[in-house]
Amino acid sequence: MLGRLDLDGRLRLVGQTTHLYAAVAAELAPLLHPPSVGRQHIQHLWPQPLPAGWLGRWGGQADPLPYRQTDPTLVVEVSADRAYEHGRWRHNPRALRAGLDLSHFDVLFRWDER
Repeated sequence: MLGRLDLDGRLRLVGQTTHLYAAVAAELAPLLHPPSVGRQHIQHLWPQPLPAGWLGRWGGQADPLPYRQTDPTLVVEVSADRAYEHGRWRHNPRALRAGLDLSHFDVLFRWDER
């Protein structure tokens, strides 16, 4: 699942990547941690599972979508087309690599972004 902070600081679901290549999965896996503040675990901002329709895809999402909740601060570089629908990528982006030189505050999302 891909999220970006909006200008009000809310984490917005903006898409889901395609299946991860083995090298990308191996790079990202050790960087993903359960949601926490300091050492205290906190409740994730999105429900588990995601309700049907949250991804806003063509044809819809018929069933709730389970996923592994992680600390939403890792920046990942993705390759995506410019097609948006209701603030989400219409086609699944491809994860390329971890953006370790960026903070999640560096990739704020405006809903009117094109």
